[in-house]
Amino acid sequence: MIKHLGIGVRSKSNIFLGLVLIIMASGCASLRIDKGTAYPFKAGFHLQGTLNSKTVMMDGALVVNSSTKAMVEVYTPGGLAIYSIGISDGKMYVMDMWGRIIGKSTLPTRYIPALLAGFPPRGIYLYRSRKGEDIIVHYLWGRVCLDSSLIPLSVETTFDKKPVIIKRTATKEEDGNIELHISIGSDRILTALKVIHGGRW
Repeated sequence: MIKHLGIGVRSKSNIFLGLVLIIMASGCASLRIDKGTAYPFKAGFHLQGTLNSKTVMMDGALVVNSSTKAMVEVYTPGGLAIYSIGISDGKMYVMDMWGRIIGKSTLPTRYIPALLAGFPPRGIYLYRSRKGEDIIVHYLWGRVCLDSSLIPLSVETTFDKKPVIIKRTATKEEDGNIELHISIGSDRILTALKVIHGGRW
């Protein structure tokens, strides 16, 4: 079924690294924000675009339970769960519908789940700079542009030796979705996150 969709394990990792890197921040100390009622953060998503020059389209849901742990479920257009992605302490595991691990990846930071929920990670950053009212935070693994509320506007990094750029182009207040444009090498993916509960969005 996965083969039928034209999605390989590496391709799936690339897609979800993009989803996961949507929100990033921090500096030579670290940025800390009150968690409040942000966890668990729950959202649905719709993803479409090209990956390895092939058209992809999928729906799914994600749950972020803490700053370092999250789970993503991916469905076919017909609503059948075809695989899951578990994120824990900087590691990402791709599992088939029977829970068997079929792929593994190491993420740039262990706080990726916190980023999905709209928090800056607690990791150390190199330095910060400003661009108008926005803040650009530089890390060893890339850089993040934040708005005045420390909510990410864009992120630049690399994964599997490919440049990854994610830009937020719509907010929840504008149309109910968080819209993200993701570039992975020459591929382009549009993702819409529908917030259900929690987070800082």
